[in-house]
Amino acid sequence: MTLLKKSGIYRKGAKNAKLEVMMKDRVRIALGIVLILLGIALVAQRMGWFGRWEVPVWAFVLVAIGLAALGLAISSKEFWWALIPACLFITMGVFMYVTENGLLQEDAATGGSVFFGMALPFWLILIIRGRSFWWAAIPAAVLTFVALSAGLTAVIGEVWTGSLVMWGIAIPFWIVYATNRERWWAIIPAGVMTTLGVIPLVEDAWPGVWIAGFILGGLALTFLLIYVLSGLRRELAWALWPAVGCLIGAVSIPLLQERANLVPAVILIIVGLIILSVTLFRRKS
Repeated sequence: MTLLKKSGIYRKGAKNAKLEVMMKDRVRIALGIVLILLGIALVAQRMGWFGRWEVPVWAFVLVAIGLAALGLAISSKEFWWALIPACLFITMGVFMYVTENGLLQEDAATGGSVFFGMALPFWLILIIRGRSFWWAAIPAAVLTFVALSAGLTAVIGEVWTGSLVMWGIAIPFWIVYATNRERWWAIIPAGVMTTLGVIPLVEDAWPGVWIAGFILGGLALTFLLIYVLSGLRRELAWALWPAVGCLIGAVSIPLLQERANLVPAVILIIVGLIILSVTLFRRKS
């Protein structure tokens, strides 16, 4: 049995070493191709082979690097990570080219095309690698929603754009939690971004103390949801403490108004009293 285990570990180690060598070789090949293409482009520009056509060399370089990374990603599923730099470099190169040559209005270009390009590799990773790479759905959904919001700014206005961006960031985290209840941690960014998404809509109508109270109230509800949605699990009871602290702040700040700077001290005192009361009650019982 021991010999079998050792031989299995050896084969696994040899496989990893072989994969590492293969990866290094392919990275070197990709780098060599990029350098050759860059050299050819620079020689052609210096020799005037392009004639009157102005070639944005750096845009060409970025696309070449992206294509090299894309080739590495296509060569094996093990190099899935190369999709990220591939799409990013190609997006930046194309963006640089179309803006410098006036092929796309700058407002339209900045209104989401770059964010779509940044989201693309994560969608591809999710499609190629499947559910085991579920984390890719978070940056993919966030960047896609930011791209859509940026593109719609002229239609819906900057106020709603700010809210939609925040909610767009929150949605994938809510989905991550909904698909697997063990990922309770996703409730924290989801709750925070959902709360912050309301602020652009009310900041002109509400005084600052009410906004601060609302934010703390949203945080209190977020931590309370961690405990409640988990089925009141004992190991997540810690979430009640920040929930209580944030709730005290949410109530205290609007009430104290100009003396809101006393809120941290009030929270510490109240939390301390709660801890003492619970401890003394347990000792008596």
